[in-house]
Amino acid sequence: MEEQIKKADEKIEYAKNNFGDVEIREAILEKANIYSSAMMYKEAIEIFNKALEISAGVGKKMDVIFELLKIGLTLKDLDSMQANINKFKELFKEGGDWERKNKLKVYEGIYDMLIRDFKKASDELINVIPNFTTMDIIDFKGLVFYSVITGLVSQPR
Repeated sequence: MEEQIKKADEKIEYAKNNFGDVEIREAILEKANIYSSAMMYKEAIEIFNKALEISAGVGKKMDVIFELLKIGLTLKDLDSMQANINKFKELFKEGGDWERKNKLKVYEGIYDMLIRDFKKASDELINVIPNFTTMDIIDFKGLVFYSVITGLVSQPR
């Protein structure tokens, strides 16, 4: 792994010296993903935040926030999840697409389950079922399962 980090650092330096912000961002994200894959989440979060700072477009920033949400979910860090959900919602006001919005609803639904707000979780998860495309978070079978379970305790018959 140390070799991968060293190569990523070299790639970042090369991008800084020879390319623009897009290439620098991509190299930084590559390094963050290496740390994330190695379950070194503290370092990954720090580097993802650097990538977030230099990201130019709203969609690119949203994608970085999704990575931070994924780490927050893995660590069950509810405070960081809430903060990143709020950041995403602010960015969405500037523009966004329905696919990213639906992906956020999945994260929100899972977050709401973790804080035991089953009514809100059920509403979010049920809302996503018709347009579900986010297999990287949860599979469709799992989404339906949690929609049903949260709905059983919170939705009217």
